[in-house]
Amino acid sequence: EGFDREELLFGMLSEIVFLLDARGFVPKRASLLSLERDELTIALYGETLRDETQLSAHVKAVTYHDAEVCRDPASGRWTATVVVDV
Repeated sequence: EGFDREELLFGMLSEIVFLLDARGFVPKRASLLSLERDELTIALYGETLRDETQLSAHVKAVTYHDAEVCRDPASGRWTATVVVDV
């Protein structure tokens, strides 16, 4: 839940970072289930890393720095810009 689209995106990405850190879950695909003014619901599909798996890079945190979510009025497509700490 959030107050604007940037906050919704931040919350979703932060939850994904938590799932990797706490459970070793790596998403491979996401499906948007619902998007309301203050709530985003997605389904994540992926796998749990085996103990011997090494990641080449690891996201430590999602930041609000330069975060932007916008919709192209011509195409109707949404784009997002996010900066992460690795």
